[in-house]
Amino acid sequence: MKLIRIFFVFFLLTINSFYSQSKNENNLLNEFKKTIIEYNEELTSKENYNLSTTQIKTTLKTLYQTYECIPIIIEQVITRDQLRIKEEYQNNDELYYEKVNKSLGILRRNVLDDLQKRISPLDYHLLKTNIVAKAKVLSKEIEYKPYVIEIPDFKFQITRCKIQVEDIIKGSKEIKIGDIIEVFYREAWLDNAETEWISNNSYLFNLRYNMRDINDFSIAIVTGLENTDGYFPIVDNVLHDSRNFFKLGKTINWTKFKNDLTKYIISKFVKEEKANEK
Repeated sequence: MKLIRIFFVFFLLTINSFYSQSKNENNLLNEFKKTIIEYNEELTSKENYNLSTTQIKTTLKTLYQTYECIPIIIEQVITRDQLRIKEEYQNNDELYYEKVNKSLGILRRNVLDDLQKRISPLDYHLLKTNIVAKAKVLSKEIEYKPYVIEIPDFKFQITRCKIQVEDIIKGSKEIKIGDIIEVFYREAWLDNAETEWISNNSYLFNLRYNMRDINDFSIAIVTGLENTDGYFPIVDNVLHDSRNFFKLGKTINWTKFKNDLTKYIISKFVKEEKANEK
């Protein structure tokens, strides 16, 4: 009987935790929708996009949270919205394009395009990137895929890496320290032909979810970072940032880098009530 009671209590706690998490996710999703809709209304109603500083900051913080906390859910919602519009209006071009221009995906793109003009490249990167983490490369595999199925000999190179997460700056809602995940990049994305992530070495990885379908996604290495290729080796616990992309020094102790970048992120993107939480 005692065992049954313990199981029942555990069951209730699990259910409560699940519903609490779902509620938080729904609240954040609704906040995301509300934010991008209101931002678009301001873009179209005010001359020269004269948005208030407060609205811009609020939008940045909301988008940062969604990219970190519910990145896959957001992409699934946007994809479903696109598929619904395509299905409902495929026989009416005029209505189709009208609905597409008001879809969540386009509204978000409008917001991001505008924000990119207003904030630094570093802030824009930190905003859109889903995961910023230290990880060790465990293995690599190269494959070649045709650009066009009908022309199988014309191929591009994809490198897939299995990496083990060692520390996390952004993205702890989706990954944990010790997790082994697969990431990829295309050779064509790199500016420097010598860029190579080597097995058994650690790096700072900047990662973004790449949705292939509603329930199918991969994780891409973000490479287009001011000619760095997103390549940041960590040797003897020292991070090497050859172009000082993160503005914290070209070489810096990992712990200091993590602490300083976390403080910067909080100052830029984390809502005040969260920053003050114990």
